[in-house]
Amino acid sequence: MGSSIGITKMPPQWTIAPNGDNLTAVPVTVELPKDIEEKLRQENPNLDAEATEACAVELFRQGKLNHFQLSRVLGVDRFETDAVLKRHHVEEKSLTSSDLEADRTTLREVLDHTPR
Repeated sequence: MGSSIGITKMPPQWTIAPNGDNLTAVPVTVELPKDIEEKLRQENPNLDAEATEACAVELFRQGKLNHFQLSRVLGVDRFETDAVLKRHHVEEKSLTSSDLEADRTTLREVLDHTPR
């Protein structure tokens, strides 16, 4: 069987993220054939972090993580998260004119019902 990168399935562990947050980390394992892992590690000794980043960015791209959650997974601040997204050629969806119009309508409704 192939070798693994990352941590094998184990109970959650407490981790201190680079930004100082205490996180409960749930490990995920990716299995690769040994020769492929060795080749990839020669190109990037920090393969575990690269795999984590790639997986997290893909989950963000699919809408399964929001920007804040992605920041927490990566252990970086908002600006560093933006840089990661840019490096992976991922753009956050901008608000459309219909989104803005819906927000304006909601704001008017709320303000009309607010006691003055």
